[in-house]
Amino acid sequence: MQIAALTKAHALRLILPALITAVFLQFLHFYFYFDRSVSESLLWSSVDWTVWFLLMGLVYSKISPTVRSLEGWHRIALLLLIFILSGPCQIILSSLVYVPFGTPVESLGTEWLNLFDKRWFQHLLYGFALWHFFRIVHASALPNTSDTQEPTIEIRDGRAHYWLKASEVTHILADGNYVTVNTVTRSLLVRDTLKKFEDRLIGLGFVRVSRSAIFNPAFLEAVEPYSRHSKRVKLSTGVHLKVGRTYAANLADRLAMQHQSHA
Repeated sequence: MQIAALTKAHALRLILPALITAVFLQFLHFYFYFDRSVSESLLWSSVDWTVWFLLMGLVYSKISPTVRSLEGWHRIALLLLIFILSGPCQIILSSLVYVPFGTPVESLGTEWLNLFDKRWFQHLLYGFALWHFFRIVHASALPNTSDTQEPTIEIRDGRAHYWLKASEVTHILADGNYVTVNTVTRSLLVRDTLKKFEDRLIGLGFVRVSRSAIFNPAFLEAVEPYSRHSKRVKLSTGVHLKVGRTYAANLADRLAMQHQSHA
């Protein structure tokens, strides 16, 4: 089932109820369990969770692309580092806000050490939970219909992942057990087969012209004679691709369909 794209306002509608709920539950905890005043309970819970949401929202937006580009233990190590550091950062930021409004019985440094000692595991769980929360919100806020989202191609280059817009890919060449994905600005060499790319891209208008080449008709500049019995396609990037005999009819049919669609 396709999900309609959410605007930023809709994303806020997911975040604000979660924030209000967290503040309310923490307020009840401070007020009834610690027997704090209403003002103190409201101040501490509001500051704590507002800082948490702002901190993890900022971290997710900045770090998430890097996390997605990693694999295996590299990704696990980075995530653990984020979660471990998020608790101390939240404690320090919150303390800078609400400690001046209270009357600490000890020095600020001692107050921080007490917080670290008592709440580090709790904050570690908060970090995990909020990271996944923003991940869900981020996924929900992305357009997920063919009309609003431009198709992308996922490319795995060793341990790195790339998401290329299909419209940016000019042509793809096979070379033994490897495939070179070419765009206007760069080329990516990946261990894969041209057949797999053909299956993914044929529905997006890409045309296979030989056993070793697929191209994007959006970059087609001309179909030229290559020899007495063969042709080649010239792309606007200056690349020439020879058309195999068994693929010539397919190219002609695809170009005819494209011409009719624009007529």
